[in-house]
Amino acid sequence: MTKLPGLTRHDDRPSIGSANGGMKQNPFKLPSVQLQPQARPVDTYSRPQAPETGGSGLMQLSEALAQISPNLQSFLADRTDKAKKDAEDKANRRLSGMSFEEARSAIDSGKMSEMDNPWFKAAAMNQIGERLAYTRVNELTKEYETNFDKDKGDLESFIRERMAGDLEKYGDSPHFVRAYNTIMNNFSVKANTIQAQHQTEQIKQDTISGVYDVFSGKARTMLGEGKSEAEVVAALRAEYSGNRELLKIDYKDQDREMVRLAESFANEGNVKMAEAILNSERTGDDGTKLGSLASNREFQNDANRILLSAKNRMENNNEEATRDRRFNFWDSARQGKLDREELTGWHKANPGAFSEAQVQSLINQSDNYNAQIAKEASEANQKLALAERAKKSETDLLTKNMETASRGMVPYLEEATVFTKTGETKTVSVDDQKKAIAKETVDRTEWLVKNGKANPDQAFDMQVESFSSNNLTNPKWENVLRSGPIAATQVTTSGGKAPAQLKDGTDLYMRLHSANPGLLEQHIKNDKTREFYESYRIATQYAGLDHEQAVQTAMMATSEIEKAPSASVKQSYEQIDEKARRVSAGGWDTWFGTIGGKHPDNSGYVSGEIARLGKFYARNGLDSDQALEEASKRFNATHTDVNGSMIYTAGRDIPKNFGEMASHAIEQYAAEFGGDEGFESSDLTIRQATNGNGWLIVDKYTQLPVENSERSNLTIRSLYELDQKRQQEKKAEIIEKQNEKQRTNPAGLYIAIEKDGSQVFINDKREIFENTAKDGRQPRWENTGKRYSKPIATGPNGETLLKGVELRGIKPEVRDATERFVRGVTGGGMKTNESSAVAIGRIGGELIGGPKTPEESFIKFGKEAEAAINKRNNSGR
Repeated sequence: MTKLPGLTRHDDRPSIGSANGGMKQNPFKLPSVQLQPQARPVDTYSRPQAPETGGSGLMQLSEALAQISPNLQSFLADRTDKAKKDAEDKANRRLSGMSFEEARSAIDSGKMSEMDNPWFKAAAMNQIGERLAYTRVNELTKEYETNFDKDKGDLESFIRERMAGDLEKYGDSPHFVRAYNTIMNNFSVKANTIQAQHQTEQIKQDTISGVYDVFSGKARTMLGEGKSEAEVVAALRAEYSGNRELLKIDYKDQDREMVRLAESFANEGNVKMAEAILNSERTGDDGTKLGSLASNREFQNDANRILLSAKNRMENNNEEATRDRRFNFWDSARQGKLDREELTGWHKANPGAFSEAQVQSLINQSDNYNAQIAKEASEANQKLALAERAKKSETDLLTKNMETASRGMVPYLEEATVFTKTGETKTVSVDDQKKAIAKETVDRTEWLVKNGKANPDQAFDMQVESFSSNNLTNPKWENVLRSGPIAATQVTTSGGKAPAQLKDGTDLYMRLHSANPGLLEQHIKNDKTREFYESYRIATQYAGLDHEQAVQTAMMATSEIEKAPSASVKQSYEQIDEKARRVSAGGWDTWFGTIGGKHPDNSGYVSGEIARLGKFYARNGLDSDQALEEASKRFNATHTDVNGSMIYTAGRDIPKNFGEMASHAIEQYAAEFGGDEGFESSDLTIRQATNGNGWLIVDKYTQLPVENSERSNLTIRSLYELDQKRQQEKKAEIIEKQNEKQRTNPAGLYIAIEKDGSQVFINDKREIFENTAKDGRQPRWENTGKRYSKPIATGPNGETLLKGVELRGIKPEVRDATERFVRGVTGGGMKTNESSAVAIGRIGGELIGGPKTPEESFIKFGKEAEAAINKRNNSGR
C-alpha cells in the first residue's frame, strides 16, 4: 500500500533500497548483505512512491547496486532532491500565473495532471494554504472593523469559525495545514492583542463617559434648582479631585469632558452656560491660577468655535420662536400703533430676532447700514461672521426698500451694494430688488390673512395698491394669468368642465380690470393672452354670457383661423375709422375725452391706435360707440400725456406723476437751449431710448433727438431730481409770498390808510404794530405800545376798509355775499354815497339770489350787513 507523506513507525518503514527506488519489482534478487545503521532522514521518513520515470538501464542498475554501496545511495538522494525542487518550482510557476480563485478552482477540479506528482502537489497545497490564509486575514480584518462587536464579541471563536471551512476542505493535506495555520495563528495572536487594547481603552472611555454623564446631570439639576452658572461650574470643578483619586482620571481628561459639556449647552443655544464653563478661571490643588479653558492652547480653538456656535444657535432659536411677534410689531407699525419703548425693550430681551436696522425702520428712523460685525475670534470663525453680515445686509436692504415702497418711491430705486458670504460686496440690480419687494409684499399680506389680521379681499386691495403705486409685478398673478389661456384648449372646453386654472385666470383678470386696468399691462406680456381675456370680459360684461360660454367665445375670437367679418362688423369698422379720422383732423368726440379732453399733438398715432383697439372690440360684438369707449379706456391705461403728446408707457417703471415730470424737463430744456436750437417747448416731446431704460427729448415732428445729448437723455433719477428742484423753488416762492403778505398784509392786523397814502397796522384793540425784521427776512410784528386814535380806518378816498370783518349770526351764504359786496365797494364798484342799507342789500341780494329776489330780502340783508359793519368799526357810517 502506498504511504502518505509524513512520519511512520520504525517497524513499518521499508528498506533503504526499496525506499529510494519506490515500490517496484527488481529484475533480480539481491544477496543478503548485513548493513550498518546510518543516521539519515530517510530512516524515519516514508517517502511517497516515486513516479515512473522510465529511467535508463544504468539508473536501474544503480538503484539496485545502491543497496550494497553507500555512494550510490547518496547519488540517488541527490537525484531525488533535484526532482523534488524541479517539481516545486514548476508548481510555483504554474500557480503564480493564476489568480487565487483560478488556482483553487484548478486544484479542486482535479484536472491539473501535475498533481499526480507528490512534490508538485505538496508545493501547490503549500501555496494554496498561504494564499487562502491571506485572503481570510483580509476578510476577517474588514469584518472586525465593520461587523464585529468589539465590546462583547468572542474574537477567538470569530476567527476559528472562519477557519473551520477551509480546514475541513483542505485539512487532509499537511502542507496546506502547515502553511495555512502559520499565517492564521500569527493573525490570531495580533488580533487578540489589538482586541485586548481596545477593551482596555473602552473601559477607560466608559469611565470618562461616566464622568461626563455625572457632570451633565449635576449641571442640569442645579440649573433647574435656580443655581447660577458660576455656582454650577464651581460645583463641577469640585468633583475633579475625587474623580482622580477614585476613578484614576486625570485633570486633563476631565477638562476635555467639561469642553464636551460646554458644546452640549452650545447646541441648545445656552450661551451663558457655555461661557461660564469655558471662560471661568481654574485653580490647581496648590492654588495655582491655571486660566480658563478658552485660554488653554489645547482647547482654545474648540472653545472659540463652541462659543460662536452657541451665539448662532441662540439667535436662530430666537428668530424662529419670535416670528409671529415680529410680524405683530410690523402690523402695529403699519397701523401707527407701535410702542417704541415696548419694541426696544423686547429687542434687547430677544437678541437676533430683529437687527438694529429693522428696529430703526419700524420707528421710522432709517439707519440701514449700522450693523457692525463682531471682532473675529479666529480665522476659522470668519466665514460664520461674514455670512451673518451678508444676511443682515440683505435684510437691511429689503427693509429699506419696503419702506420706500410704502411711499410709492420704488420707481426711483437704484442699484444697491450688499455684502456676500465671502466678505466681498456684490451689486443687487433694480430688477432683483423689485422682485424681493413683490415677494415680501405678498408674504406680508398672506400673513395678515393667515393670522386673521385681514380678510382675502383686504389683502388683495393692499397688493393692488402697492403694485400699482410702485409698478411691481406679482409673480403669482403673472403665473395665474399666463396659465389661464394655456388651459383653455379645445379638448378641455369642448363640452367638459373648464379647468381650475382657467377659472382662476379669468376671475383674477376681472378683479384686476376693475381695480386698476394698468396692472394688466404689467402682468400680461403676450398680446394674444390679453386679447383672450378681453374677449372673455366683453362676452360676460356686455353679452351677459356665463363662464363656459364666455370662454368658448374668447377661444373663437382669438383663434388662428382667419374669418371674414360680418356686414355689421364691417359697418362698425367704417364708423370707427371715420371717427378716428375726425380726431386726426382736429375734431374731438366725447368718447375721447377720457384721455385728456384736448387735441393731442400726435393725433395721427392716437387715432390709429384707437381705431386698431376699437376694431378688436367690434370683432367681439360691440357697436362702434361701445368699441371706441373701451378702446379709449385701454389706450388711456397704457399711455401718458407728456407735453401734449400721448406716449406709450405700459409696463415701464415710472412714477404716477411721470407726465408732469417729463413735461417739466422739456420746459426746462426749452428754456435753456430753445433759443440757440430754434424751438419752443411745444415743439418737443419724448420717446423711449434705444437701451430700453430711459427716455429721449425729441422733436415732435421728426422724432429726432435734440442737440444737447447730455440733457436730452432722461432717467427716472434725473426726472426726480428736476422735480425736487421744481418743488423746492415752488416752496420757496410760496414762502416768499407769505412773507411778503405778512409784510404788507399781516394776519390778525388791519390796515388803516391815511390820506397821504401811508399805512398803519392795528389790531382789534386799535394797538399799532410795526415790522421790526431787517434785510427782507421773515416779518416780525411787534406792538409799539401806541394806540390808533382815529375813530375809523379809512382808505385814501375815505372808503371803509373792512379787513378781517366777521359777521356773526348771519347765514354763511349771506356772509359770503356781504364780503363780496364789500370788496366791490372798496374796489370802486359803487359810489360811497349809495352805501345805505338799501344799496347794500340790493347789491348783496343780487349776488345771492339774482334780480328776482324780493326787495324786502335785499333790505333785510342790507340792514344786517350795515349793523355788522358798524359793530366792527365802532362807527355810525
